[in-house]
Amino acid sequence: MAPTPLPDNPYPLNSAFFAAYETCEGVERSNTVVHNGPTPALSGQILGYMLIHAPTDEGRTNVRNEIVSRETEAKLMDLAQFYLDRFIRVFKRATGRTPAEGFHSSQTSFDYEQQLTQQHLDEAPKNHQNARDWALIRDNHRCLITGGLDVNDYERQVALDPAFDTPWTFTNAAHITGLLEFKCRTGRNICKRQK
Repeated sequence: MAPTPLPDNPYPLNSAFFAAYETCEGVERSNTVVHNGPTPALSGQILGYMLIHAPTDEGRTNVRNEIVSRETEAKLMDLAQFYLDRFIRVFKRATGRTPAEGFHSSQTSFDYEQQLTQQHLDEAPKNHQNARDWALIRDNHRCLITGGLDVNDYERQVALDPAFDTPWTFTNAAHITGLLEFKCRTGRNICKRQK
């Protein structure tokens, strides 16, 4: 099935959203030859539809800001690849119901991480808490989408070093993304978050 072309610009003329959407339309019309990643047409459509269909005003504003901050077509295509890997593939690969989140704290420890053996990482988690802990370890205690450090790990680091300063977020366990499936596991090594 061919991707659906972008509809006419739905935003008011001279608005920041109008300009961002025009950028998406420009990428969609581009004839640039790509050797890796989505075509310009698909990249423009990904960005345009993300802008139109973001579920909240804040999400729409974030997508708009990301689009207008990219100065070249190549950077816009990289952004489209980012959204493809971290949003679209997640939903295309997800089957069945999302498991219910348990009532638990996000207690993990860098010491605990060092105590885990490869045998433990290779076996399937027995419960939601183990799956969450192992996912945080696999993802370097960071959110895959924002890159922010898990709040509990952030608080532990600040307790050790008050000068420690990095973006942090509340993390929730979610489906394993397709990105990890084809980029993060190589042999017996678990890699850090892809940059």
